[in-house]
Amino acid sequence: MKGTLRLESETGKGSCFWFTLPLEAKRLRQSRKKQPTYEWSGQKILIIEPNDHCQEALAPILRNYQMDYHFVDKGRRGLTELSKEHHDSKPYHYVIVNAALPDQSGLEFCQMFNALQFSPKPEVILMSNFGNRLSKAHLKKHGVSMVVNKPVTQRSLTRGFRRICQVDKTGMDTQFLSISDTSSLVIPSLQTAEMPNQKVLIVEDNPVNQSVAEHMLKRLGYQPATADSGEKALEMMQRNHYPIILMDCQMPDLDGYETTKKIREMESCEQSGSQHRCRIIAMTANSMDDDRQKCLDAGMDDYVSKPVLLPTLSTALKNATSNSIPMEKDDCDQKNSTEHKPEQSGFDNINTDILRQFLSPEGSTKKGVLPKLVQMFCEKEIPKRLNEMNTAMDTGSKDKLIRSAHSFKGSANNMGAQKLAKLCSELESSADQITEDQTLKLINLIKNESKATKQSLKQFQASVM
Repeated sequence: MKGTLRLESETGKGSCFWFTLPLEAKRLRQSRKKQPTYEWSGQKILIIEPNDHCQEALAPILRNYQMDYHFVDKGRRGLTELSKEHHDSKPYHYVIVNAALPDQSGLEFCQMFNALQFSPKPEVILMSNFGNRLSKAHLKKHGVSMVVNKPVTQRSLTRGFRRICQVDKTGMDTQFLSISDTSSLVIPSLQTAEMPNQKVLIVEDNPVNQSVAEHMLKRLGYQPATADSGEKALEMMQRNHYPIILMDCQMPDLDGYETTKKIREMESCEQSGSQHRCRIIAMTANSMDDDRQKCLDAGMDDYVSKPVLLPTLSTALKNATSNSIPMEKDDCDQKNSTEHKPEQSGFDNINTDILRQFLSPEGSTKKGVLPKLVQMFCEKEIPKRLNEMNTAMDTGSKDKLIRSAHSFKGSANNMGAQKLAKLCSELESSADQITEDQTLKLINLIKNESKATKQSLKQFQASVM
């Protein structure tokens, strides 16, 4: 190799070896610039949203779209920003506006925006809370292209953007919350089971999430059974036939993906015909497009994201019983919401609309499941997860820390504790990349937010009882 090897040695001090080696310099290949994944990648979008937590939830979705996004917290500031960029020949392509703003309503903003008569005019997306009833004529008059219900997920927003782009190309409205195809954008009432007492197997290792799913299924008229692991689910499937399975994706030992694959193998071995093929609906704490594809590859038929919403689950179950393929349809987007009309909440760390799902239909908690869930989450789930995190740090097990953070994120989401869920998500995604001191600081933030969440949950419970 035409190199040299040298040695220097001195008694009592040691030896030093070194070598020289002539190598040809190679020019590094420049990495290709990542091409936009979406048709709307690179376009400008203005979000008018006063809530910091909602902004934090939307930001990673917009980054994933590779969009040029900007937040403002009031309608009039939004109008100023839109006018400035339009006059500077840097117009926005989209505007997302909350239906409730500090200085005006979302529709009042739309009315003032229309008066500016921009050309080209950005597409306007209205974010509405649960239970809003908005007529077709009213929305069309105010220039609203689409309505999405909060909490907004990447899945629902992706479908919406695709439909808007399709309208732009064809000039024809489609069925995704389309104004021209619906007499009114009314949040649909919950669909009860078409076959009363139909059995549904819940495969979920987290007790809080189990109880949430059981409550929803019973309320929708189904007969739930639970398995706390993939292995337990396979045993139960051998003894009984369950037409529908709600499958948690992340479980220790045998996760939801592998469990699904084994169930499909069992069905193929039985050779009993497609009429006995069960429908598997994934329950995932993530909402990215990659998760959807992973569910499909494993053999699942549909998925719902946590927090699981009653009407979303109702639609997914209805699709399952009708043997449709909702993964390719618009029916299973989280465009539905709870039956309860939202009220202004004084809590900044919990989503009370999610908690209202656990009230009885009459609005009283006396026969509802809310007190049970609040007690279970505050007295069992929170201490258990915090103890797991402490143990994982003491033993140096980052895998256990990540699993605990993921499980805590799912249960916190289902209990409407979105600020706590966000911290757990941050720990889950960064635990194997940050230092021990940074990890401890993040765990302390989770501990402090857990205390605040407990207080808010109990205060909310007292306010509605």
